[in-house]
Amino acid sequence: MPSVQWTSNLEDLLADQQGWNLLSQGIPFRQVDWIASWWKHLGRDCLPRIITVRDEAESLLGVLPLYQRPDDVRRGLLRSLGDGKACTDYVSIIAPNDTEADVESRHLVARMVADHLVDTSEDTRYGWHTLLMDGVVEGDPTMDAFRQRLAERSASVHATSRMHTWYRACAESWDEYLKQFSRSSRSKQKRFLKRLDQTTGLKLESPTEPSSVAILVDQLVELHQQRWTQVGETGTFHDDNVRHFIQEVAARALEKDNLWLVALKLDGQLMSAALSLIGDDRRAYCYCTATDLSEEKLQPGNLLTMWMIQEAHRRKLQGIDFLRGDEEYKRRLHAEPKKQMEWRIASPHLSSRLKHAAWLTGFEAKQWIRRSVGRKAIDVVLPA
Repeated sequence: MPSVQWTSNLEDLLADQQGWNLLSQGIPFRQVDWIASWWKHLGRDCLPRIITVRDEAESLLGVLPLYQRPDDVRRGLLRSLGDGKACTDYVSIIAPNDTEADVESRHLVARMVADHLVDTSEDTRYGWHTLLMDGVVEGDPTMDAFRQRLAERSASVHATSRMHTWYRACAESWDEYLKQFSRSSRSKQKRFLKRLDQTTGLKLESPTEPSSVAILVDQLVELHQQRWTQVGETGTFHDDNVRHFIQEVAARALEKDNLWLVALKLDGQLMSAALSLIGDDRRAYCYCTATDLSEEKLQPGNLLTMWMIQEAHRRKLQGIDFLRGDEEYKRRLHAEPKKQMEWRIASPHLSSRLKHAAWLTGFEAKQWIRRSVGRKAIDVVLPA
């Protein structure tokens, strides 16, 4: 019979990279390199709170990586490891891969983790009132089983969504891909790609040397920041720790030959860039992009995106996941949207229920204010 327990020894868990990654379903955001990079640069002064499920031979069957910030302990608040400015998507219980033989194992792990959370919610060391999980994606069967078991144990799950993730699957060939669009749209996409050959000084670069990769990542970050500073926002990479984090992610991915970093330059000046991670599932996860918006005529962002889709077909990838964000170009590419959610889980004990009820009252008041001033209310996926 599998056993389940809490642990604070994250380093030893991450040292079992093979065992951990075998449970990731090939998704980079669930793998050791992502988690370890986040913990190193964005988890400082935090406490790991990890639930593990192991078989009789002590091999990993499942992991739920959680943590607490220093001021979370007295509030009984748990968070999903990888949250915040890193914008981690596909947050889940890390469980056996998505094959028919593994479905029962995934559901068993999900139920065991849910039971352990509830049973230890008043533990002197690992007790909790509220669990926040940001980055859960609609349709995750492991998380569905987890939520169902929590409900059976009288825990409350409230899920909201502000945006979607967007996946554009590759067709059998580039020509078959183009056939999925109208004639005018096909012509427009072809014209975009012709600019690569017809525009003097326009070049694509994909560095593979560590020093060149580091330089381009810095350039991408600076270009990304320009967009936000121009509208008076700080931007994701205002925090140096986030910059160090993405540099380490890129370096680790380069070592594993899982980095897809590409830049579009005009006369040596960066026009657009994209950093993607190639998952073991053969999807390209497009994590960060940046574009010089002053080049309206060239439309470098659209041009780079079209080239990446064509290149994904050439590489025989499964597709490109453009991750969170509801930019219009993702709709135009016929990408498949799935709701990206934040879950708020309250333990079944009276004090937790009272806190959750108070939070719900405040949430509904804010929803009313949003509607009254003409702002879009947050989408409530799972009311609790």
